[in-house]
Amino acid sequence: MALAGLLREVRFIGSRVRVWTNTGVTGSPQHPEPEKVIIFLHGSGITGFGMEKWLASLVQPDLGTVVVLPSAPMREYMLEGKRSSVWHQRKEVDIKAVDEDLVGIDEMCEGLHEIVENMRTNGAEDISLGGFSMGGHLALHAAYRNNVQVERCFALSSFLIETSAVFVNSDRSGWCPPLYLAHGKEDRIVPVEWARETRDRLEQEGVKSKMITFKGLEHDLNKDVMTSLFDWINTEGD
Repeated sequence: MALAGLLREVRFIGSRVRVWTNTGVTGSPQHPEPEKVIIFLHGSGITGFGMEKWLASLVQPDLGTVVVLPSAPMREYMLEGKRSSVWHQRKEVDIKAVDEDLVGIDEMCEGLHEIVENMRTNGAEDISLGGFSMGGHLALHAAYRNNVQVERCFALSSFLIETSAVFVNSDRSGWCPPLYLAHGKEDRIVPVEWARETRDRLEQEGVKSKMITFKGLEHDLNKDVMTSLFDWINTEGD
């Protein structure tokens, strides 16, 4: 079975993932089987299906790429006081915050480790991990603290708190994937300065990074962000 088909059988914490590919017919010289896998983690409050619909309204993945979109569990979300699809708990969105839900984050990172290993078993050799907002935050913990082995990491409209365990409990003596960050200059939920500080701190610890900011963009995604991300994935590490 082709890689995209095999990935449709992958589970994240017991639930099926969404698998998004280009609408072209694969398997021919013009439409080859995907060689790159992107694990895209949604932001808080939506699901992998909702994230797929959102992304598909902006762009199509390259013919050589398959995008896998897990869904976070439904749980009572402390920040909003209601049940929501979130990767972990948050009490506030602030770079000065002192609390990280490391138990919840580590549970999700274990699920990501398992899904990456499953993908490797199914033949995936080039895997990028990242996401939007809270999804990008989880990806940073997975790649740079929990040693989830991927070729690249990306964080869109995301940040780490100043006292994050990523900065204090990490060993980067082994493989350290390059990082791509994208952020709206008019983001009022996660100010772009928070992303810049996160980038600077990670660069100080040896993470190779690229950051692009987008004029007029708030806490959101658009075609330019996604096109830039796909371009980076196609060139970084090849």
